[in-house]
Amino acid sequence: DANVSVSLHMAFLAVSEIAVHIGRFRNVDLFEQGLYHLRCKLFQETGEQNIDAVPHHFGAEESPGNGQHLPSVKDSPALAASVVEQGTAFRTKSVLIRYCEEEVEINDICQFRIEQPAESKQPWILELRLMFAKYPGEALLASGPALRISDSAFKSVSVQRLRLHNTVQGGHSYSPVVFDEFHFCQVGLIVHRSLVDFRLRLPPLGLGDTTTRLSAPSLEESLLKLAHLMEAKTDDQQDVDGPALLASAVDRIQREYVGRLAAAHAQTLDFLAVIRLQKERGVVDKALVYPGPPGTLDGNVRLSDRLVELNAMSACRLLMEDLGFMSGQVLDVWQMMLKVMPRNLEEVTAKLRHVWEKLVVERWSERIFRDVSPPIDVAVPSDSAIWATHGKLAATLRESRYFQDLPPMPIEDFSVQLERSTQPVLFEQRFKKDATMPSVNGYSRGRLPAVDVQPLPYQGLHVFVLVHGFQGNSFDMRLIRNNISLLYPRALYLCSSANEKDTEGDITQMGVRLADEVKLYVRDWCPGKPEPSLGRLSFIAHSVGGLIVRSALPHLEAFKDQMYTYLSLSSPHLGYMYTANSLFKTGLWIAKKVRKSTCLEQLSMTDSLDVNETFLSQLARASGLEHFQSVVLASSFQDQYAPFESARIEISSIAIADAKFGQHYSEMARSILEPLDAERIIRFNVNFHIPETNLDTVIGRAAHIHFIECQHLMQMLV
Repeated sequence: DANVSVSLHMAFLAVSEIAVHIGRFRNVDLFEQGLYHLRCKLFQETGEQNIDAVPHHFGAEESPGNGQHLPSVKDSPALAASVVEQGTAFRTKSVLIRYCEEEVEINDICQFRIEQPAESKQPWILELRLMFAKYPGEALLASGPALRISDSAFKSVSVQRLRLHNTVQGGHSYSPVVFDEFHFCQVGLIVHRSLVDFRLRLPPLGLGDTTTRLSAPSLEESLLKLAHLMEAKTDDQQDVDGPALLASAVDRIQREYVGRLAAAHAQTLDFLAVIRLQKERGVVDKALVYPGPPGTLDGNVRLSDRLVELNAMSACRLLMEDLGFMSGQVLDVWQMMLKVMPRNLEEVTAKLRHVWEKLVVERWSERIFRDVSPPIDVAVPSDSAIWATHGKLAATLRESRYFQDLPPMPIEDFSVQLERSTQPVLFEQRFKKDATMPSVNGYSRGRLPAVDVQPLPYQGLHVFVLVHGFQGNSFDMRLIRNNISLLYPRALYLCSSANEKDTEGDITQMGVRLADEVKLYVRDWCPGKPEPSLGRLSFIAHSVGGLIVRSALPHLEAFKDQMYTYLSLSSPHLGYMYTANSLFKTGLWIAKKVRKSTCLEQLSMTDSLDVNETFLSQLARASGLEHFQSVVLASSFQDQYAPFESARIEISSIAIADAKFGQHYSEMARSILEPLDAERIIRFNVNFHIPETNLDTVIGRAAHIHFIECQHLMQMLV
């Protein structure tokens, strides 16, 4: 085996520098006040024993910022940044967190050096541990000297693991790190990777047993085999042998590895140019000097021409000198980059985050099928069994080799990779006047036009109102709020609690209570000039919450010009008249009899003998939805708690065939949709991966709860 033979005598190892930069720490929804820091460890999994990267240098600089003051470690009882765990992990400085939505600048950077085979593509694992220590309550309010806490007082409360790819090829990547839902905070992470050197490993002469010495190839043979593996031979070299063959081999090897270091040098300089720091910080664009006579500015000087005596040992010595010469220049610009980067954190983060956002949109788009249809009749589906079509497409996608082999992100979240085949698949329907006629399977997926994920400019504050469903509470919407706040950190969030004590009463009264709660919140938090006023008002509602919001809208006419997005997550807008699940029907009938629930009577349209006077009929004729810029209706056929067509506000084939109530059902759907601009309506059908079979899945409750518990769905919708 050629690879084994080469490894007996020589091997090229790539030496890479990994700089882990921890920027801004943002408390989204941590439960406890106290001290927090991150513990970073970089390693490679090898099966029996992990290989740890050694943190060899760390530092921190205060960011000049952009006029916005963020608390620094000078203001807090911080532990200083340090290398810990017997020199295998890096600990950032600790920060004192006291308030919700508090942001603190950490701005610590640590360098790790790793060695690995030159052709290795195996990722390295970056483990980030969130460490927490309680801080005495009286000390939180004290204005005197900060109370110091020892490292032993900290405990690990959450762990996030990331895969780092392209550690040999190099690159610069941003990724926001979010910890678990019970420690919901975000850390800005930037990872710089660069190849800085190659090492040629040669075993000491005369060592090893007799069998190994006899079976191992000579140094010259090893060079020839390595060159052959690199496809050094060309058609016109087939008859070359002897010294000429050795010269060709060493020249090919030298060009390959010197060329890689030259590319690493250029990559770092390009990054400095992209972030526009060369001129601002006096960074000089250093011309790369190649090995050879003084002033050599290209790599065309052959190594073999510089050898006094052409033999394998001389060639290896000169090759190592050349690599060392190149490595020094690569390290020079690498250290230059690390010096200026922390002082320009805002600009670096903004540019790398933009790249990350585009990659994320592309990646999530692989799980979203889009259908754009002309708005002929938005109340009637073009495919009467569209859920079956969607189910087949989702199953095909999850099983496809293409889907499984999608290239990873440069910094890859472990949970996303490990659960790729179990993630939800979305089917989006939009309407556009100049769209072509719809087809049964007229979906697009994958590479989509660029999406600007930055919100459009507007005056005032954006208020998101999140409304829970039947027998729910404000805590149900916490995970959705947290995920949205990652993208819109400056917005305000009201998780409604006005109806927590009575979700079984009259939905009309629930709407009044919600409207009063919203008015009070806007008055308190968006008071108007000279303070920021209300700029946008969006509603996100789960289950019955979608109807509560619609019931509240007539009472919120004063805010109609600020209404922006209405998103209902599996809300039964047309009630339970045509629910397909017999078990759910039975349970609903029993619940109405036992609980005497007005809400369930209204959803069943049994709250009045005259169908035109039922709550849902009156709500369908009410105004409000037409004021929103986007009306998003999310549904899932797997969720039988909200009938599929009811959640989508569509007329089902069953309703069309029903001579008794079908016409009224159709009129309700059209009454809701006709005042709306069709191009503002978006429908989502979510296909969840729910492999287990139990009572919750049979009656459709599992999918219903997934809408407020599935992080992947929230990230896709946001």
